[in-house]
Amino acid sequence: MRTALLILFCHASLFAQSGTMSGTWKLDTSSSDFGRFELARHLTLTIEPSADGFQFFYDYRGPSQYLVRTITVDGNDHSTGIATETAAAARLDVGLLVRYQQSGANSPVYFELWKLSNDGLTLTRVRQLRGGAQQDESKLVFRRISD
Repeated sequence: MRTALLILFCHASLFAQSGTMSGTWKLDTSSSDFGRFELARHLTLTIEPSADGFQFFYDYRGPSQYLVRTITVDGNDHSTGIATETAAAARLDVGLLVRYQQSGANSPVYFELWKLSNDGLTLTRVRQLRGGAQQDESKLVFRRISD
């Protein structure tokens, strides 16, 4: 797990943080690298601030493919509102670092680094999956469509 964090911090050193992630974002498929497990190809993401973090609203085209995830940004594990999933998140100078895990001894762990471009128009999410034989990395690039 420490290796995955170090890899994310290496990725993070390439980025600079400014502005706000809040707003509505459209997935740019031509700039994204979906990895082995990433399924979303038509995704609109809305991020809203909450008292202690963010709410992420994922719209995969249609009500049956809509997901809401709550992220508390204090470094501690909290429920995301999705079944047995927990997340720990922390703000860094380079962006937002989030670790997700389902309950269970052999559940894979996801690490995500969310980074906003200097002009505030592009949001990039680098995700690493670590857990047994399941290892993957993906990068999703979103373009701002509204504040």
